[in-house]
Amino acid sequence: MKTPILKLLKFHLFVAYIFSISCALGQEVGVKKESGKIFLTGKSCALLMKQANAIHRWKNPSLKNLNPNICSCSENCSINVTQIVPQIVQEKQEVCSLSDGPNCWNSSLVTSGILPNLRYSTGPEMKFWMESPLCRERSPNEEIEPGDVVAIRDSSGDEVHGFIHITEELSFSKNGYSKNAKYSLQSPSGVFEVYGVEAKCRREFKKPSSEKACALYANYFKCEPIDEYLKANPIKNSEQLDTWKALDSFECEISGIALSNFFKKDQVELFKLSISSIQSLAAEKVKSNNISQHEIFIWKGIQVKTQSLIEQIELL
Repeated sequence: MKTPILKLLKFHLFVAYIFSISCALGQEVGVKKESGKIFLTGKSCALLMKQANAIHRWKNPSLKNLNPNICSCSENCSINVTQIVPQIVQEKQEVCSLSDGPNCWNSSLVTSGILPNLRYSTGPEMKFWMESPLCRERSPNEEIEPGDVVAIRDSSGDEVHGFIHITEELSFSKNGYSKNAKYSLQSPSGVFEVYGVEAKCRREFKKPSSEKACALYANYFKCEPIDEYLKANPIKNSEQLDTWKALDSFECEISGIALSNFFKKDQVELFKLSISSIQSLAAEKVKSNNISQHEIFIWKGIQVKTQSLIEQIELL
């Protein structure tokens, strides 16, 4: 394992520990999982219906509000949201991967439909997709919507953390790439506090001015799934399409390894050699003068994906 990766892993282990403490201190909307079912809990049905309807619209913005009868109260109020949360939340709520690697940036990208598989994603990969044709930063006066990607950056503009906005009280995040970090619905204010983002810096457009003095800040993005983009902008170059499909196949295999921690060393070494070859091909193609901007975008996407996959292999 590379030393920088080890240092970052220790940092994320610390973040996961601190976050577990902050969760124990209580929040407006609680989340619990019992017998495979996911419940939201809180002091009032009005608050919980706000969350449930936002989750409902996360799947499809045109959906009507839910029937308020789904909320019930005794000492506390609760709603069973198992059937309305996206599939990734159904499957991964309070679940850990069995290997280090799958992380916050990847969770945000998979949840947004930009990446197909859970695995490690680098900060540069996160930035690439946020600046790609798939995503658009929300302007300062634009309403934030359920499912928007929140990108926490440092003063240099480098990526620090990524998660999914649902409401002011609820978000979806995996805090770190340690195998001990769970995917979970959680308080966005808790996430901001753990990562040290001051309240005044939690909704920025581009990089904040130096006068505001934000050591860390958050930008919000509306993103479309890669499948939708490729339907409108298909890959027509046969070599590029074959490379894209081959990399998808490797990514699926490596994701399965990261989530199960079952692999043979010789197998992953062969994967690494093949992915490195794809990375070299993509780097060569990006320099070509006779290809379209769309082709350059796809080759660059292949480049950032290969680097993330190589680092995921190193974390196994």
